[in-house]
Order: sequence, then C-alpha cells, then structure tokens
Amino acid sequence: MIALLLPLFAACFAAAAASTPLVLVDSLQNAYVQPGTALSLDKSSVSALVAAATGLMPGSAIGADLSHELSQILKPSPLVKPRAFVALNVAGLTTDVLGELFANRQHRTVELTGNGCSAMAVINGLSSVAAANPSAKLVVVDQLGVQNCKDDCMKQLVAGAVEDCQMDMSSLDLTQQEEKLFSVELATVYSGIKAQLAAVQKRSELKVAQEEVEVYEVSLMGLRALINKYGQDSPEVSAAKAAVMQLLDWAVNSLDAAYAGDIMYQVLPLQKAPQQAETLSQLAGWKDRTRRQLLQASYPGTVDEETAAAKLFSAKAAGYGSFVLLLYFSAAAIWCMCNMPFKRDTLLYGSKKDQ
Repeated sequence: MIALLLPLFAACFAAAAASTPLVLVDSLQNAYVQPGTALSLDKSSVSALVAAATGLMPGSAIGADLSHELSQILKPSPLVKPRAFVALNVAGLTTDVLGELFANRQHRTVELTGNGCSAMAVINGLSSVAAANPSAKLVVVDQLGVQNCKDDCMKQLVAGAVEDCQMDMSSLDLTQQEEKLFSVELATVYSGIKAQLAAVQKRSELKVAQEEVEVYEVSLMGLRALINKYGQDSPEVSAAKAAVMQLLDWAVNSLDAAYAGDIMYQVLPLQKAPQQAETLSQLAGWKDRTRRQLLQASYPGTVDEETAAAKLFSAKAAGYGSFVLLLYFSAAAIWCMCNMPFKRDTLLYGSKKDQ
C-alpha cells in the first residue's frame, strides 16, 4: 500500500495556490444540489459542506458567510437528506472521465481553494463530521475490505473483483510492486463495498429502519503510481484506467440499487503528478495516520468511568426532574377541578331574549 500513496503525499507538500475541483453529484431519487456554475470554497470548510449535504452535525460552528455559500451549492432541505454519502478520491483520472459514471445526474463543481492538501482536507472534513456524530456510520471502505483477511484471501478477492466488475488486467504484470499494489487496492475497495452491500441487504430483510445517513470514504491512488512508472499513454496505464472505471461503475450501480437511488457522491479527482519522491517510511506513516484518524473519529474509544458516571447522573436528574414537574402539574390540575365553582354558566344557560 506504500507506493499507492506516493502522489498523494507529494501533493500535500506542493504549492497549494491552485484550486482543486470537487464535484458534488446528485441523487437519482431526490435533488439536493443547486444547479449553476462552479463556486469557490476554502479547504477548511469541507466538513461544513459534508454536514450540510448529509444533515449531520458539523464539526465546528458555521458562520453567516459560510452558510450563505453553502446555500448556493446545496438546496435548503433540512428534513430531506440522502440515505448515503460517498466521498470518492481518485488519482489519475480527469473530471471528464469520472463524469461518465454520473452522466444522467445533476452535479455541481466546487473549487477548493486555500492552503493545504485537498485530499487531506477531505480526510479532515470527514473525521470532523464523524467525531461530531457518534451515532452516524463512517465506512472506511478499504479498511473494511481487509478485515478478517487471512492466508490467500487477497488472491480470492482479486479474482472476485475481476469477475464481478468484468475487469481485464491481463496486460498487467501482477508480480511487479506497482501492479501488485494496484490490484490489491482494487480488491480491498471491492471487498469493502461488497461487505457493506450485504449489511444493507440484511437490514432490509430484517426490516430495520436506517437511523442516520451512512458516509463512505473511498480512495483510489494506485493508478497514479502506474502513471509515474509507465507514462500516461502506456498500454499498462490504459488497462489500469479501464479497470478503475469498471470497478467504479460496478460500485456506483450496486450502491444505487442498495439505497434505491437515494445516495450522493462527492468526487475529488487528483490529477497532478508528484514533484518529489518521498521515502517509503514517510509514505507508510502517512497511510497509517490517515487510516487511524478516520477510524478514531468513527470509534473514539471507551469513555472513562468519571465521565460515564457524570452522564448517568445527568440522565437520572433529568428523569427525576421531569417526573416531579409532571406530578406537580397533575396535582394542580386535580386541585383546580376539585375547587371549580359549579354554577350555571351565563353563556350556556343564559336568559331567553324575551326575558
């Protein structure tokens, strides 16, 4: 997995003056995106954008200016939100090529501006929203795909991805490091999506209602490593691009079917090649930190005993207070009824007109 992150890590240290397109793709079932031309948004506001699109709590306060910017991107529908939100980060494919996956959907381009790495801005935004919404589910797809993977399961996953997604990787030498890591990346994303599809199907069979929007994080960086090795127009890269598109086409169609079309996509294409080659240890450390960051935001760990006791006391105090208030008002209502003066109401039992 180390070589897969080479372009992403280098991009994070490149000059950040240029903007990066972030494309929001609408649901097939409902319209959440405002139509219009591209708008600019600071990279630090990605968490607010994700929160506004999903209806989840933002990781930080949203000011009036930022709220106005978001209202120009997304339709104001606080009570109607998608059932799923997919943050898709792809290196090596252009926006036009990725647009073929969503040809029949309304979309809106947001130009990410400001300092910092765009891919890291997405990671930070998802982490912030996940931390602010403990009950919401953040699915780190590649991490989910390698859970409980033992022995030769990766070979089986690669074979399953090739068969189900109808990918042709015959021109790739999978014994080479870049090709091998590229195939493993596709296989883990395939496995993670398939596992989540099974969970959604089981929930549907058991008729269990979905409480919160489910957020997916999908990152595909292996194609960029192959471009660096063979060149943009090489046969190996052409085959790899076709494989990525086949995987994404399968994933989009499968997720659309699972959520009955009520799903939004946030697509971040990373096109620039790295300017410098970083060490493998640094790349491995970056990968480990970002996965840990996303998982830590999703599962923040157990609460200490003192905090748990304080929460329990607060809950009990609120319950006792509500009971006392209910008892007081019930007694007051009974007292009023018992002491009500029983006499004929002049409106109900008034005199006749002739009297």
